[in-house]
Amino acid sequence: MDQWWEELKALQERHPELGSPEIEAKVSVAAYFVLSCRGKRPAELLPWVQRLLSLLESDIPLPQRLEIGFQFVVGSTYIGSEYHHAQTALKVLQPLMENSTLPPLMEYMWACATSTFEHTRSGDECALIALCEHALSVAVQTDMHALDFPILLAPIYVHLSAGRTEKALEWIGRLPGTFNPSRGIEKAQYHFLVAWHAWLNDRLDEAEQEILISRELLVETGYRPPVVFHKILLAQINAARSRYKESFRHAAEIRRAPMSTGNRLGRFMAWLLDAQCALERGQHRRCRAFLGRALAIGRAQQFIRFPCFKPTTVVDLFTEALAAGIEVDYVRSVIRQRRLVPGPESGDVDGWPWPLKIVCFGSFELIKDDAPLHFPRKTPKKPLQLLKLLVAQGGVKVSEETIIDALWSDEEADAARSAFSSALNRLRKLVGNETIIFSKGAVSLNPATCWVDAWAFEKLLAKADEAAKSGDADARIWLVEKALDLFHGDFLPNDRDAPWAAAMREGLRRRYLKQIAILADHWRQSGDCHQAIDCYEKGLAVDELTEEFYQGLIRCNQSLGFNAEAAGAYHRCRKILSISLGMKPSQATESLYRALLS
Repeated sequence: MDQWWEELKALQERHPELGSPEIEAKVSVAAYFVLSCRGKRPAELLPWVQRLLSLLESDIPLPQRLEIGFQFVVGSTYIGSEYHHAQTALKVLQPLMENSTLPPLMEYMWACATSTFEHTRSGDECALIALCEHALSVAVQTDMHALDFPILLAPIYVHLSAGRTEKALEWIGRLPGTFNPSRGIEKAQYHFLVAWHAWLNDRLDEAEQEILISRELLVETGYRPPVVFHKILLAQINAARSRYKESFRHAAEIRRAPMSTGNRLGRFMAWLLDAQCALERGQHRRCRAFLGRALAIGRAQQFIRFPCFKPTTVVDLFTEALAAGIEVDYVRSVIRQRRLVPGPESGDVDGWPWPLKIVCFGSFELIKDDAPLHFPRKTPKKPLQLLKLLVAQGGVKVSEETIIDALWSDEEADAARSAFSSALNRLRKLVGNETIIFSKGAVSLNPATCWVDAWAFEKLLAKADEAAKSGDADARIWLVEKALDLFHGDFLPNDRDAPWAAAMREGLRRRYLKQIAILADHWRQSGDCHQAIDCYEKGLAVDELTEEFYQGLIRCNQSLGFNAEAAGAYHRCRKILSISLGMKPSQATESLYRALLS
């Protein structure tokens, strides 16, 4: 490659004018490819980029402009990772493509160029894969297969990035017939994808062997930028073996490379890898420092998908970023576009952009795509009742019979089923088809698209119980506080006449009162009586008949020297018990009051 580049420079010196737009186009595309492959700095590429964009906007024939644009987009995406160049080229060509009847070859090239760019930037996976399938069908119809290889790469990258290894393997299996094994770059790309797939399936030895084969092939061709991906994957293999020192070394090598074309993505992934390793080792402060550097690059470049990171790892890192307030808008945007979901053990993640949030404590509210759902005309009562019932029943495989018995028990069988079907369809339109799953006579809420405050409350308390069993008192208190912050009143308070909501309402109420008592006791024993008083008052706001909370108020106020407030708590207790139950305070409460007076 270097030999031909020197030859081109010598020709340029002898012939400064390239002669015609056609020759200029071919030379400019070739120069851009060579410089990108050699990892040159953006400043060295800029004159050629400007030439190519100028040619795209010129009046040369459309087929030639499309050929230039296709090669430019593929080169700037796969070789240089200069996505803004690819995006600019596509914007120039888009109106021309839409207003023209394309012959099959041009349609094939346009689909290839679009899918090449979109797989890195678009969250619409279904549309992208459909575009690739269409392009491949055009190839079959016209018997033109020269671009099958780059077209196949897009869905493979999408499936591997999402961790769908079986789907990815189906597409990888189609690659060998699309390239000439003597072409080192495509052969190297194939081995890289096989290595990525093996790593996702924890076949580390196989992954390491395949990545070394791929890297050797690339070195032979003089093709530099993708070696960044190889180092990232080798670092991931070392991290999986707990060889974090080696992982950090690979990341540092990427960052030390000149800021050449392609290295923005490399630096982004290197910092992200450092953050991953720090998080896996429990080093949260270091993790957040690395995340700050990585996500600043990601936001500036708008990286959506990036090779060699498991979706679960990305979720863990983004959870940490949201908790620390790091590049929140960018992180939430990537989560939405990639449809990332917190793990079942993660409890409640602050700031996670759920497609649908259901608030049941203290009121009933739907928040769709971060905006409250309002009904300006008529509230769809039955669909909303159905949704509330699903939440109250746990949201997992609630049978059609259970739903009908709860909501349409007065109807005849056929009328009840018809009413159920109508309410289900209306609910799907309201909250989204993906959120409501109806299969084999049972309805479920999709946990990947739906967050419920009551469920998050229970998950956090379950994790608090685990922390208590393991002896981690600090984690337990933190989780309990996080759970209690979600409780803003009784579960579905406006549905007190609905028997299907009663059991969950009472269960959640009991759990809240138990945990607020535990938290108050913790603060009182720690000497923080102000925090304890706040907890006791919150408990009384939910159940004013719990005498234990009045006793706590008396003790804490007395400890702080607030004797009048302590006496006031006693008299409050006495009055409430008398009015509500016709009872006097217990001996324990009376003893506290007598001690206060003495």
